[in-house]
Amino acid sequence: MPTFLESYTPDGRFLRNCFTRFFNQDLIDFFEKRGGRVFPRSNRALDVVSALMGDLKENQVTLIKEKGVQDILIQSGQVEGVQLVHGG
Repeated sequence: MPTFLESYTPDGRFLRNCFTRFFNQDLIDFFEKRGGRVFPRSNRALDVVSALMGDLKENQVTLIKEKGVQDILIQSGQVEGVQLVHGG
């Protein structure tokens, strides 16, 4: 994981917390449950995006693009929402 993280940021700090909780086996399990494979048979990245978007819809998550995040709202150890930057 350290080598993987260093390819995104100098010390990997930004992604380290996320990936220590949700990394390779969790990601493999996520995609296998949605299509039986880690990468789609079609070899199209759009199919990966479709799987992720389907999961968002199934879990009633609203995707908001082009807005800055000010804070992640956590309650009882779980993410409950995101506070957006005003005017961003």
